[in-house]
Amino acid sequence: MKKFFYKDLESTNLEAARLIENGLLSDNAWIRAKHQWGGRGQGHHSWVSESGMNLTGTLVLFSGLPRARDQFDLSRLCSLAVADFLELFLHDVKIKWPNDLYHLDDKIGGILIEAAVMGEQLHSAIIGIGLNINQVDFSAEIPNPVSLKKITGVHYDLQQLDDLLLQSLEIRLIIQKPNSWKVTRKEYLSKLYRYREFAPFKADGKWFRGRILDVDPMGHLIMEDENKMQHSFAFQEVEYIL
Repeated sequence: MKKFFYKDLESTNLEAARLIENGLLSDNAWIRAKHQWGGRGQGHHSWVSESGMNLTGTLVLFSGLPRARDQFDLSRLCSLAVADFLELFLHDVKIKWPNDLYHLDDKIGGILIEAAVMGEQLHSAIIGIGLNINQVDFSAEIPNPVSLKKITGVHYDLQQLDDLLLQSLEIRLIIQKPNSWKVTRKEYLSKLYRYREFAPFKADGKWFRGRILDVDPMGHLIMEDENKMQHSFAFQEVEYIL
């Protein structure tokens, strides 16, 4: 796998897209930056990271991708791969739907996937990953950040962790071929934050108490409220109240 490293970059996802567009990248690759000054999170959120303190990178895949209609399975596998990496150092790692990484009730990382579709198949996937590693001071505007160092008190070698993260990603996404996507889906549910726990949420401007029952093949969150009414939510249609 090709590896690219930049000291300073607007966004590894944007750089991956540029390389693909210019015909400079047609095989699986890993792109990492010491500092991203324009990193993006889900939706319209930005990913703010202190220079040289965290792992920020993008995995580009051209092979082993699911069908277009099953593309949320890619999100599941990516989330599980990053959880595998974090579990080398931590207990109580959870995936907050759709693909944020949590330790207890605090966010330690996130994933942003941008896929290109060709017919019924995914042609390529740009998988941006941001993980808080050695940063201990965060903006007050970020509601619940945490890092490996804040949890463990240990300062980590980012190059060593970069190698371990890439290994976890390669095992899940390249080396292993799941016998059944259903197995992956069950494992994803087993690690899902607040799975089957009644907790506060917000949808259509209203608060309610509900619990997560499932995530369907399209990635919609299936929930049940306290009146045992079921609801289906697409991304950004429901908000966790932390």
